[in-house]
Amino acid sequence: MSYCKKTTSFLIPLLAFSFLIAFVFSANAQLQQKSIDEILSLQGQEFYRQANQFAFQCLWQECSDHLLEFWRLLDHIEQQTDKDESIESLLATGYLASAILKYGSNEDYQELLTLYDTVPSESRRQSPFLDALSAFWIKQELAKVFSEEKPQKVEFVKSGLVLPTQLANASEELKLAWMMYKEIVTTYETKLGTYKDKKWIYTQNSWPVFYEVIADFLHDKEDNTIGKMTQFEWGGWCGTGSDTLLSPKARTIWMAFLKERNYPLVLGALLSYMNQGSRMMLNANQDFLWQKQFIEWCGFDWETLLVGAVLDGHAEFLRFLGTYGSQKTAQYLSLMGSQAMDGWTQETYLRSVAAFITPGCVVGNYGTGSSADITRQNKDEIPQETQKKLLDILTAQINTDVDRHMMDTVSHLLTPLCRSETKDALKKILQSPYSEPRKRAVIALQALGEKVEIPPDPGPVYFRLLINDAPLANKNVEWTLKQNDQMSTSSSVHTNENGQFSFQRDYLVDSTKDWKLMLSSGRNMKNIDDVFFNLEANLPKSFDKPIDIRLETSALTLSLHLNHPDDYYKGKQMGIRLHYNGPGGGGLVYFQAVGEEFKLPVTSKITFPHLTPGEYYITIFVPGSAMWAQQNIKLGKEPQELKIDLQPGADLKFDIVALGGSRQDQNVPFNLLTKEGRSPGVNSWPVNYDYMTKSYRGLPLGEYEFTILSSEEKKKQEQGRNNRRESREETFPNMQEYQGEKRIVVIDDKSPDVIDLGTIELKPAGEVIRSTTSKTSSKVR
Repeated sequence: MSYCKKTTSFLIPLLAFSFLIAFVFSANAQLQQKSIDEILSLQGQEFYRQANQFAFQCLWQECSDHLLEFWRLLDHIEQQTDKDESIESLLATGYLASAILKYGSNEDYQELLTLYDTVPSESRRQSPFLDALSAFWIKQELAKVFSEEKPQKVEFVKSGLVLPTQLANASEELKLAWMMYKEIVTTYETKLGTYKDKKWIYTQNSWPVFYEVIADFLHDKEDNTIGKMTQFEWGGWCGTGSDTLLSPKARTIWMAFLKERNYPLVLGALLSYMNQGSRMMLNANQDFLWQKQFIEWCGFDWETLLVGAVLDGHAEFLRFLGTYGSQKTAQYLSLMGSQAMDGWTQETYLRSVAAFITPGCVVGNYGTGSSADITRQNKDEIPQETQKKLLDILTAQINTDVDRHMMDTVSHLLTPLCRSETKDALKKILQSPYSEPRKRAVIALQALGEKVEIPPDPGPVYFRLLINDAPLANKNVEWTLKQNDQMSTSSSVHTNENGQFSFQRDYLVDSTKDWKLMLSSGRNMKNIDDVFFNLEANLPKSFDKPIDIRLETSALTLSLHLNHPDDYYKGKQMGIRLHYNGPGGGGLVYFQAVGEEFKLPVTSKITFPHLTPGEYYITIFVPGSAMWAQQNIKLGKEPQELKIDLQPGADLKFDIVALGGSRQDQNVPFNLLTKEGRSPGVNSWPVNYDYMTKSYRGLPLGEYEFTILSSEEKKKQEQGRNNRRESREETFPNMQEYQGEKRIVVIDDKSPDVIDLGTIELKPAGEVIRSTTSKTSSKVR
């Protein structure tokens, strides 16, 4: 079998995963009509789309006879793709690799592992390729483990754990479950800490090194995988892409402990990894089946361990307990009913509770489902005594203080259960002010043979949105309800031709509260003739008739005194950014015509006809002019014209290339200072670097010092910023050392619109650089 040794890798990105499921299944009919030869005849994006659909379908169906076709597709991708990092390209290769490994052999694994070595270090394809290879390694290694003699059950040493206060009054069974789980995880975390080196690695600067450690492990030539993995840390906040490090890092550490057959730490690493909600293989349910098997193989009861994890704050395990649990889980759940829980944990807990209760009758006309529902796979019979306790937990939620969300959840769970023991609770729901739960209670009671008088439905609450006394028709509106100044719920609606919209009366059932409705036209609107508003209205106590919400807008005209003749601006574009800083919308960007995707033709006058009165700050970018910026612009009810004198200026554009390619050192620090050593700006408003256009935009006339930090200066800067966590020092493995640069840039009235420094290729440290002076109107030295 031949391969083109250019570049490839394999991706199953989590964010695209859910989207693609719907996309693939909707295209199955079309997919089945296309042969491999037809797919190979396609080009570009369409080829990638068809290839990833074909491979993804085979991940869910028995397609082992298509392995040769997969290789043909893979070869074609290799030949067609140079450094194409598009989502379609990455998905196509990712699904192909996973499908090959799902049905393939060790020989296929070795072929792909060899192919991985040809992937350039700057390619984003490394990560997904390693995901697929790691999944195959886990599958093969677990097969070996389960064929070996079971280990003797590990006795964990009591580590002086103290029960949390919320478990003080819990049953002994729950305390023991928490203790068992906590001992395993604490032992693992303590031992893992001994592997940590005194130096840590800021991963964003060292992705190739990180991937190299994983690849070396898969090649079976790395003997210190755990120690090296613990060095990598995320150099930013959680939620900023940290999962791209944490998931493969935790997985690889677990794989390394498994390879050593260090079962106490393997078990702890597995529970720790499961806590992150990450997948090791194809999907969460498939992962859990072997994780459950492995826990039992190690001599522990998986249900007890996961109950302990839930009690330790990991509510996500409730779904696995509800889906696969036995009578033991049902008993644990009955004991957990009195435990304090946050809102999301309690909701998931109640759904898990409902999964263990056998329906009493068939509710034929209730077909409502939810993706949050839990369907039990384990079919062993749950004792009626235990079911009665679980039913009592559900019905106990129905009281006078229950909020709309909990009433909605419990009514949804009780209706299909249709148990006679719940009649009293269902009748209480009939007396609640919430319309949807009442409808469900009627359905369940009628199925139980009760004659029920259906409560009248008052219907939704209607609003009419008026702008300057005229209906605001066919408008998308974002709304948020506030209850006594606390946010209650939010969503979006679309007004009809009469400016009307509505939402459920259930949101507003408590008339003793003061309700406020916040309405907004949304962010980043791109049509200057559109209506912008951001208002807060006090609602009346009665909602029996439509409520008019009036908003007034005003016009703002920007009259620009351009500093060049009209012919100078022919074919050129300008950028404007409006920030609304009024009530409820601090810093809200209403209009942003700055990015590459949308700008305005240069004109001396532009009018925004419909703006909410309030305070704004505005920035304007015109070619050949300094950025204009002003804060505290107050717009009243009357139209206002703002006269603006633009001053000469220019943009400064450049592109920095570090040694070894962009992935070797992604974040080369640079700065721009005035002759006086200050950051450039206008009216106390800074001129920031625009990463989209790779330029400083709208610099005023003056002399500037443009500085690119050397690798040594970068290290010092990063260490000063990130030297934390156990006082460890940051290290930069395999960084190619480079020199910094300094250039003097002079912008005067003869400078072009854009001073382009071009591509600045950094020089290796130690290389002599001859200083040159460029005699251009931009006066760059």
